[in-house]
Amino acid sequence: MECNNFGDWLNSQIHTDRPYLTEVQLMVSALRGSGLTSGQLVLAFFEGGREWDTLEKACLALELTVVSIDHSYSFEQVQGILQQMQVQVAIVRQSHWGESQQKSFVPLFKSSSVALIDIGELTQAALRGELAGSKPVEFQPTRPDALATVVFSSGTTGQPQPVAYTQAQYLLAAQSIQRHLQVETGLVSLSWLPLSNLFQRVANMVARQTGARLEYVHQPRDIMKAMRLHQPHMLIAVPLFFERVYQSFFPAKPNLRSRALQLLLRLPLVRRQVTRRLFGRRMRFFISGSAACSQDVLDFFDYLGLPIYEAYGLSENIVPIAANRPGDRKKGSVGRPLVENELKIAPDGEIWVRGPGVSGQYFGSDQSLLNAEGYYPTGDLGRLSDDGYLYLTGRKANTFKNSAGKRICPEPLEQAVKEATLADFSLILGPNQPWLFCVVNYQSSNMPKAEKIKENIDGFVQGALSGAPHHLRPRLFFITDFELKAGEMLTPNMKLKRMSVVNRIGPDLESLKDQVEKAPLGVVERLPRGQGYYYRIW
Repeated sequence: MECNNFGDWLNSQIHTDRPYLTEVQLMVSALRGSGLTSGQLVLAFFEGGREWDTLEKACLALELTVVSIDHSYSFEQVQGILQQMQVQVAIVRQSHWGESQQKSFVPLFKSSSVALIDIGELTQAALRGELAGSKPVEFQPTRPDALATVVFSSGTTGQPQPVAYTQAQYLLAAQSIQRHLQVETGLVSLSWLPLSNLFQRVANMVARQTGARLEYVHQPRDIMKAMRLHQPHMLIAVPLFFERVYQSFFPAKPNLRSRALQLLLRLPLVRRQVTRRLFGRRMRFFISGSAACSQDVLDFFDYLGLPIYEAYGLSENIVPIAANRPGDRKKGSVGRPLVENELKIAPDGEIWVRGPGVSGQYFGSDQSLLNAEGYYPTGDLGRLSDDGYLYLTGRKANTFKNSAGKRICPEPLEQAVKEATLADFSLILGPNQPWLFCVVNYQSSNMPKAEKIKENIDGFVQGALSGAPHHLRPRLFFITDFELKAGEMLTPNMKLKRMSVVNRIGPDLESLKDQVEKAPLGVVERLPRGQGYYYRIW
């Protein structure tokens, strides 16, 4: 049954998951008892899980708008949101706040005239209603054009922007994903990404409406344990997850254990045992989004018999733009566009999209996000193959010119460096400079010795860079060991914040920029401040 409002959608789920719907019904009563009314903006500011999911559906049944932010947001980020939006209520979990959070957030919400409700107390109120034998609330049809949620863009290149979607758009996304992936009844699915991540929330809806068993993982670090416990059939993840698994077999600092594992994996029986121990015996495939997976990672998971289906989407379009799927996959692409989307590649290579899932403007702004032809310019660069698969080639905002006016699209080069050096990430920089420099980052525990660094980079230069034009050959490499943390170096969706890296490397860059001619050629040296290395190759 296809619905365009959450009242009808919830009623349609009664026969597939009655216990969950009863929880939602009781939460509706608890929200009403707290005085919330239709049209209010409700900030959900606590870690994801079943309570988060239940709260959201109850809010939607009451035509409340859920403003979703990651629970790791800083004081400054939350303050900026409250200044930007007229939030009336914030639902939090104060028992998980430390003393400094209590001292900062409570006065902030009070000074912003935002009522604080604790999710634990709200859940207890719902349970009291159940114990008192309150009659289940019947879900009334809601307005399809009622605002369902406000999410925030990833913020990889600037300040996150609020994007609003109606109930009809939210449900359209779930119906679209279900049709595209053909999710079967009875599958087991895990919810482990932050529920500020809209794709995870929509995927959870798909699981519910198909009768799948949905299990929640409250701490991302427990995901491997959860897969062994719940034995899921599929998992939605981000490239960082797959890279960590790959690096456990192919570390930047090879050791006796990793070499033995690589040899043992050649045996089919060992591969089956390894995949079952890591991911459970029922795992069929993975879905990856937010950034590109390296070719080595894709090949490795294919070798294990567990393909990764890459997909592509934006905060500004609630319907995924394109996705690979079982039986329809081109490795290296992000799949074919979903039928709800109309794509066009602009003359400069930018991907344009239009369709019913596209948000026409940011929340609270009168300025349209669409161009004269009604398309949303995504800011991403790409190409469509003759058989309809979309390939991403870079980000328009990251493209720059060197001092000779040569146009540099850094992402393909960064991906090649990352694969050759087994790094966490790499970054190509050098706008308005006569040469490029490259940041190569490892986890501190995985930082190779200077000889291995030189070997990795020399291998990259002699291999992937052997036929590259001179202006695409980095002159100076910075080897760093920044810790990747959500909120600082990473967005909640685990995308790299480029400007955070630039700001961190800035002092070393400035100190070396004028001395690059004096830097020893072909020798790995310590950075001036001692935090990592640098290596000049020409």
